[in-house]
Amino acid sequence: MRLTLRTLLAYLDGLLPEEHRAELEAKVNSSAVVPQLVARIRDVVSRPGLAAPRTDGRGLAEDPNTVAEFLDNALPAERLEAFERICIDSDIHLAETADCHAALAELAAGAAEIAPLDQDAARRVLMHVVSHLGEPTHDTDHAESLAMARQVRKAMSEPPRRQAAGKKPAPRASLAAWLSAAVAVVLVVALAGLLVRSLWKSTRPPQDVAVAAPVAPEAPAGEDAEPAAEADGAAEPAAAPRDQAAEESLPAAVPQPAIPDPAAAVVDNQPLPADRGEPAQPGEPSEPSEPALPAEPAVTAVADASAVRLPMMEAAIEGPIEPDPPAAEPPPEAEPPAAAMVADGGLLLHRVIDDAGSRWKRLPPGEPLAPTEQFVVPAACYPVMTEGSLTITLLPGSLGSLRHDPDGTPRVEIAFGRGIVWSEAAEQRVGVIAGGLVGVASLGPRQPLGISVELLRAPGGDPLVAPPGQQAVVFAGGGTRWQQTDFEGQPAAAVLAGIDREQPLPRGTAIQWLSSDPAAARLLPAGRQPARMQEASAGGRGRLWAARAAGRMARQLAADGSTEEALRQMAASRRPEDRLAAATTLALLGDYDELVRLLCEDRPGQKLLESQWETLDQAVQLALARGENASARLLQSFRAQGPAGRGEELFRLALGVDPSGFPAADAAALVASLEDPALVIRRYAFKNLKAAFPDQTEAAWAYAPDRSRLLNDDAVSRWRRAVESAAAEAAP
Repeated sequence: MRLTLRTLLAYLDGLLPEEHRAELEAKVNSSAVVPQLVARIRDVVSRPGLAAPRTDGRGLAEDPNTVAEFLDNALPAERLEAFERICIDSDIHLAETADCHAALAELAAGAAEIAPLDQDAARRVLMHVVSHLGEPTHDTDHAESLAMARQVRKAMSEPPRRQAAGKKPAPRASLAAWLSAAVAVVLVVALAGLLVRSLWKSTRPPQDVAVAAPVAPEAPAGEDAEPAAEADGAAEPAAAPRDQAAEESLPAAVPQPAIPDPAAAVVDNQPLPADRGEPAQPGEPSEPSEPALPAEPAVTAVADASAVRLPMMEAAIEGPIEPDPPAAEPPPEAEPPAAAMVADGGLLLHRVIDDAGSRWKRLPPGEPLAPTEQFVVPAACYPVMTEGSLTITLLPGSLGSLRHDPDGTPRVEIAFGRGIVWSEAAEQRVGVIAGGLVGVASLGPRQPLGISVELLRAPGGDPLVAPPGQQAVVFAGGGTRWQQTDFEGQPAAAVLAGIDREQPLPRGTAIQWLSSDPAAARLLPAGRQPARMQEASAGGRGRLWAARAAGRMARQLAADGSTEEALRQMAASRRPEDRLAAATTLALLGDYDELVRLLCEDRPGQKLLESQWETLDQAVQLALARGENASARLLQSFRAQGPAGRGEELFRLALGVDPSGFPAADAAALVASLEDPALVIRRYAFKNLKAAFPDQTEAAWAYAPDRSRLLNDDAVSRWRRAVESAAAEAAP
């Protein structure tokens, strides 16, 4: 008999036959983990004050019907393992399941039947219920229900009327029937009121950051807008219980995007166009830190947003981007207007260069931007920059800059990440630099332009040996005209093959550029708006856990001091979502220590759920895709923060595998790693086996890296048989 949570509960509640009980007892006693789980079950069911799951909850473990199906042994096999895993991770769900199982076991064991209540006892119970329903309350939403309860209580307390002599009483229903009906009505009305109120409250979107109005260039409003953001940020939503926060933190459906690494503004020793050809500033570090961006599946057509994958060389910002030298005697009206950043649900970091050196600092809402700004967007933030009628929305994990051409045209450069450009003017010119796509787009009113640049790395490829690629896409959400130019907005000396020097972009079309063919671009046919543009338009709404973490991050960085130190403090938070946001943002700035530390965490109560761990791994994959510098720093963090003496091994596992030429010997080593003592090794081994053998769905469902070796024994055997079978088929 397998040792699962179901059989363990049956063993504890005395429901197993004697022969199975002896077998399971031997497995329990021989395990180093199960006795701890048994002690934990007994602790949670007897712990006073432990919260219970919501009765109207949604999701696998929150839905009461799922618990009932589990107790009735009717839960489908494909959902059973995930449900048991949630129960093991959460005290709340473990207590509910174990307590209900114990109650049902007691009934099944032949406990004494409950004697039916007589009429007087039923009347006393009903009077008690109605008296509590009719008690005064400050809740004005249930006034009608309370008034009805008071009427029922008054009717029940009045003495029965005497019948006039000589008259035969008319037949009527019993008092108990009337009382039961009245109480049922009261309870239904009260529950309906509570349900409506909870639904109304849950639909109100949280507002963590205030939106400051755009500021005209001649009247900077940095001091006026800042208090508004702080006042709004003060209203922090109440934190969920510790275990519940860990479960609500990462909806698996959404793996939250990982984040680029603009730390030193470097991706591969290649400066942004605004800095092209200029020497590094004195005092600048030779290897600036870099951000980690979320990985997404490569896309070959714009018809599906997720298919828009953008390769990129190694976007690097070795030194600050210097503003263009002003033309001789420029007329006052030719000076570019200052752009103001407004907090539309997002925190923005910009690069500050002074006597103390170069560092990343929070850009307060409403503060005018400098003529040339380097920016980086932290995790879960969707900041908006405005200049006149032009609006630029940036997505999490984006690194780039905003400057102006000599004629005053604003120019947006995306080193990696995504942005949406939008204008209310009849015609708006905006310069764009995205990988090898350099030009000026002429936008009509309310005709968005999507800019996307992504790093590409082949699975299993070592960035220390082969540099990754890059892909850029410019998507026209409306009628747009694209003109190829140089980096200063002047006509291009050499144009890209495949598109015209001046290329009309009808609605839904896009231009794609790949670093594998840097001298050419191609026009993609009209398709659907990329999902990332829709996400930017919605400001990331829907991920409440991430939005709240972003709001707390903005308040953490509001005070003067080191941005990196403030993020390290946040990475030690008890909230899993805060730890994720801080670690991925530090990786964005080129510091991978906290990222690797959380990736390798396996202490009870501290280790992350599988979906949360996958979010951190996306940041690792983006660091690897950024080239030699970022990969070398990541390797150093693996050595310092990973399992002792196993940094290089963990780095190789993080590189992934190429399914097309995966040797059988390596596959056998991965199967052996499924039983490794280190959780992070087991997780990476499991991930690589699924990539190398995508058809082994049954073995994949049976294994969970965070379970004990005893519970995974059968699954490991399945993987071993699958690998041996594949090796035999491949043998000549």
